[in-house]
Amino acid sequence: LLGKTRPRCPFLAAAAMGAVLSFPGEVFGRTGHYEAYAHRVVKDFGTWQLRRYAPAVIAETSGAAGGDDQCFMRLARYIGVFSTPENESRSAVAMTVPVVSEPIAMTVPVVSAPMDGSAARSCSVMRFVLPSKYQKAADAPQPTDANVKLVDVPAKVMAAITFSGRCSRGSGLAEEHHQRLLALMAEAGFEPAGQMELHQFNPPYTISSLRTNEVLVPVTPENCARAGFAVD
Repeated sequence: LLGKTRPRCPFLAAAAMGAVLSFPGEVFGRTGHYEAYAHRVVKDFGTWQLRRYAPAVIAETSGAAGGDDQCFMRLARYIGVFSTPENESRSAVAMTVPVVSEPIAMTVPVVSAPMDGSAARSCSVMRFVLPSKYQKAADAPQPTDANVKLVDVPAKVMAAITFSGRCSRGSGLAEEHHQRLLALMAEAGFEPAGQMELHQFNPPYTISSLRTNEVLVPVTPENCARAGFAVD
């Protein structure tokens, strides 16, 4: 699922995404066999969408700049990829899409503080959205790694732009689409209400041109109401 992460064996990455049998389809960008982060489209502007995401439970971890591999593997071990799940009940948790990350912002403070309390500017956060059967963080298998946290995420409204290609947190491709989304939002009367998120849907062996990535920016319900859109 990570843009520049290339496991030593592609079949290990296939296992991380759920099943080796799905490997051929995933090479060509197929992801429909995974549960996706639930949302509805409030308005499709053609080049971008305004969406309302349902409440969710996420597993998250933080890492230093360039630490995508470490963060991904830490979360993968929690859900039970490759070995016994690293959670108190040793229960496997199904993989979902997308993997969510907040890129490092070098010119402004990063909104999400690192878990260990170190300087925010040197860290960013990666998240797995847990299957919707877990309605609250307390209902999900509890991680045994102190670096993995379960968090209840409330419903939220996000502006989203979709693009293909290979990218990672803080990459030029993601930032290019971030800036484009901000410009499109401004034209429609919307203002960003927080840190951008990068959503990645594919394992590293997916053909670059068939990869699905999204940049999302939060929008307040009040902003939506002023623009004439009901989101509740």
